[in-house]
Amino acid sequence: MFETGKNCSVDVNECESNPCLNNGTCSDLVAGFNCSCTANYTGVRCEFRKSLCIPKNPCLNNGTCIDFSQTYTCNCVPGFGGPRCENITTIGLNGSSYMRIPITGGKDLFALAFEFRTTLDFGVLISDPGNTLLLKLVDGALEMVYKGTIKLLGGTGASLVNGWYHRVQLNITNSFISLVIDNSSCGVNCSIDHVLQPGQTFDHVHRVYVGGSPSGEKGKNFIGCVQDLSVDGKTVIPNENNVILVQAAIGCPRIEVCRPNPCLNGKCVDKWKDYVCECTRPWVGSNCNTSKYKNV
Repeated sequence: MFETGKNCSVDVNECESNPCLNNGTCSDLVAGFNCSCTANYTGVRCEFRKSLCIPKNPCLNNGTCIDFSQTYTCNCVPGFGGPRCENITTIGLNGSSYMRIPITGGKDLFALAFEFRTTLDFGVLISDPGNTLLLKLVDGALEMVYKGTIKLLGGTGASLVNGWYHRVQLNITNSFISLVIDNSSCGVNCSIDHVLQPGQTFDHVHRVYVGGSPSGEKGKNFIGCVQDLSVDGKTVIPNENNVILVQAAIGCPRIEVCRPNPCLNGKCVDKWKDYVCECTRPWVGSNCNTSKYKNV
């Protein structure tokens, strides 16, 4: 068609620049073009391979869609799970709360994995009925105890209570126990294996408590947040029918107690739900705002 020139007599063919990609067929239009795409491509210029993931990502909450031609799967970002990453996997624990999850059929061989964050150096993270199996923070390190006789201590000297998420994996087989802490700042013993001796066996575990337990010692339950807990590779969704939450919150309703710094003349020590001020001399008081000397 004639579209340019002094008398609009020059035919401009928009297809000459080969705008259609991936073997698409171009048809010249008035001041434009149209691409007829092959069976496997779509888009104005046939730029998109036909996919369940493109152009609209079916995965929610910033999940990554992986295409398998006839189906797809979603890789979820931390804190989300489900077929389309539609479910929150994070719970907030206040020291009196826990999440109870069933272990189908009862198992003596299983794998647990999860992430946790806190600023407190103590608290029970995992337990079973009767507290036979315990995984807990002790002085900022992670200790696993079974029947009071098998003890594994990991993460000594690491920054496990700095308020960031840290990943833990606990594997129990018929021959050994493995405790792994995946942490960029990890100190001593971040990967520990314990070979079970004759007579050392695990009893069937029918349920697990996250964050403490109903029979836990008062003041020893975990305060902080746990996310992406999985049993034998299957992510636990907190709002599933078979999961019971007791005084636990969905998500991590965390208020940064030391930002901005409430200590006017000192350092703020984060206690998760509260703070303590370490004052510089001569300042004293709950917020380091009172001087020992009247003329200061």
